[in-house]
Amino acid sequence: NQDRSGALAILFFRLTELDPQSALALSRADSLRGNRDQERRVWVFWARRDLDAAMAAAQTEPSKTAREFATQAMYSAFGYMGNEITDRIEEVMGIGPDRHSRGRFIYRLADESPAKAIAFVNQMEAGTKQEEMVSGLAY
Repeated sequence: NQDRSGALAILFFRLTELDPQSALALSRADSLRGNRDQERRVWVFWARRDLDAAMAAAQTEPSKTAREFATQAMYSAFGYMGNEITDRIEEVMGIGPDRHSRGRFIYRLADESPAKAIAFVNQMEAGTKQEEMVSGLAY
């Protein structure tokens, strides 16, 4: 199963380089339904290759859920949050990092430096997002 997953990742990476729309359509094929890993990878690869085109395509997704999924995948391509690129994604898409993306960001920050993670949380305005970040550090 791991070999299949690796082979699919390579296939989708190459197809996304050549034709991201086709890669996206293929990632949504019935045989892959129920596992959105490949679709997420397409959004990540596409965003890294051509962020403007990926965001334009994501904005045309037919449902809010699909737009949010694409946006969160793009955040993951660029460190989840806290930098110019992720700020731009939020500005263009009008969708901020969700709880999962914020959690992944704080985990990465804590891996780099627990002091940086604590300082980041402390500078946040008190509220739900700060509490989510603190609970993320507790795990």
